[in-house]
Amino acid sequence: DAEVVIVTMGSVIGTIKDAIDVMRAEGKKVGLVKVRCYRPFPVQALRKALSDASVIAVIEKDVSIGAEAGLVTDLKASFYNSKLHIPIIGFAAGLGGRDITVKDIRKIVEKAEAARKGIESEFEFLDLRWEIL
Repeated sequence: DAEVVIVTMGSVIGTIKDAIDVMRAEGKKVGLVKVRCYRPFPVQALRKALSDASVIAVIEKDVSIGAEAGLVTDLKASFYNSKLHIPIIGFAAGLGGRDITVKDIRKIVEKAEAARKGIESEFEFLDLRWEIL
């Protein structure tokens, strides 16, 4: 029944599960799809798992210089020639060893919910200190 579905892999899953438990208790329809095997990329499994979502938020702890991060790029590519037209937004979080908190996950879900009306930014760096770049 999830409307906002978070897609991720790796060490951030525990924090996301905690955040989802809190948000679902508040009545928000949020879910999680964890990617266990990245290659070969599970195109059909992800299309099936995400087919009922209203919006997809991809959270990654990596970045590809000059592009979005790997998982969100591959997910968008796998949806491109499908009949599924679901907004997909990506977030780079936890860079430089930063912790990803339940508060961060809430912020991502809020941005994903807003993306149903239109995506302002297809990829965001969460808590990046732009002033020191």
